[in-house]
Amino acid sequence: MNNTKKVGILRGGSINTEQSLHLGKKLATLLSDSVTVVDLLIDTDGQLFMGGKPLIPVMVDRFVDCIVDVTFNIPTTLVATFRGLGIPTMAPSDVECALFANRALMQKYLTPYEVNFPYAVTTHIPLGHSVPAVVSAIHKTLPPPWRVWDGANWHSTKTNVELHTMLDNAPRDTDLYVQERPLGHRVEVLVLRNFRNHDLYISIAVTTTGKLVPLSVHYKDLIHKELKILMNLFAHTDSVLASYIVKEGKAPMLSSLDRVHLIDDHAVVSAIREQSGITDEEVRRWYVK
Repeated sequence: MNNTKKVGILRGGSINTEQSLHLGKKLATLLSDSVTVVDLLIDTDGQLFMGGKPLIPVMVDRFVDCIVDVTFNIPTTLVATFRGLGIPTMAPSDVECALFANRALMQKYLTPYEVNFPYAVTTHIPLGHSVPAVVSAIHKTLPPPWRVWDGANWHSTKTNVELHTMLDNAPRDTDLYVQERPLGHRVEVLVLRNFRNHDLYISIAVTTTGKLVPLSVHYKDLIHKELKILMNLFAHTDSVLASYIVKEGKAPMLSSLDRVHLIDDHAVVSAIREQSGITDEEVRRWYVK
């Protein structure tokens, strides 16, 4: 018996049709390893299709457990139908939030787009499993020091003993994301849409203490190229705070990616605004929801 969750990806429609079809295809690729993807299409007249054949909307609950809507303009009649059938429906912004929150998923999804990441592995400690064996496997794959993401916090470990202690205290059967910790400056770069007459405004890079980092034009170009790719992928994201590891002679590596919604949400945002000369009033006008 197949208990895999069935996720319907609803795409097409009359608004930004090509963008909707493209985004739906990317999401299908992203989700295909963990769920059964059901491709749902809406034509410009609002007709629903599944597998190339017309589908009566009230029958959709026979084929899906939930729906990801990437039509950008779902007909109100379908909204009412899905709600009446009790089918959870989420928008692309919800999917993006889940992607930003899951480092392992983010790396898996973005690596094909030539976004440079530190090496990492995903592991977990099954009940009754040997922690030293897991530590040994990690050590053979990634050199120390490491950063471990337990789903809520980062933990820094420098030696096998520290890693063993951290994993020994970790909850069992929970995925852990273990990342190498490369040497270099950790810098933050803020990206805003439609700011200061720029379709995409990319701030200067500053360290977490707010100090400027003297990056060469080569490194700036690499970071800006990656950030433009990211913002093209996340079409519904207005602002992003990207953390990079930068070391002379090495390509910048994306360490983390976070959506930023409110002014002073993050101390680094304030530091970047100060260094960039962005005023609170400008941020309120363009940036605060």
